[in-house]
Amino acid sequence: MFNWFVNSFVYYGISLNAGALAGDIFVNNTLNGVMEIGSYVLCILLMDRIGRRILLSGMMFLSGIGLIISLVVNEYKGSNQGLETLSLVFAFAAKIGISGSFAIIYNLTSELYPTVVRSNGVGAGSLMARVGGIIAPFLIALQDDVTWLPNAIFGIFG
Repeated sequence: MFNWFVNSFVYYGISLNAGALAGDIFVNNTLNGVMEIGSYVLCILLMDRIGRRILLSGMMFLSGIGLIISLVVNEYKGSNQGLETLSLVFAFAAKIGISGSFAIIYNLTSELYPTVVRSNGVGAGSLMARVGGIIAPFLIALQDDVTWLPNAIFGIFG
């Protein structure tokens, strides 16, 4: 259940925070969508080969590391255009990770429970995901006071 919460929390945190990234907000949102589609294709190709749990863990790790590296690079970039681009690359890597993780968790959860309680298990996980989705925008609002705090929290959770 905690994975559901974290996936939704970080997913919506990254998606709603696209305006804080360097560059144009419309280009960033378009690239976020492209990264999401790419992560779904990647998960389809790797889910049966690697396994759901390992792939879920790897995608969540990619998300957390991508956010933390993006945060550190973003804090020290100054006016360096190359570091801005590097920060964007790691932010989009984090988007790939959390999108793939969110796609995998539905399959993993439905396969963990026996048939008679499967819908209850997926429903309970979905409930926790909604709680994470509710909390994420409030955390992004903290960015007005401390610019690095939301991405740091999302990265730690990821």
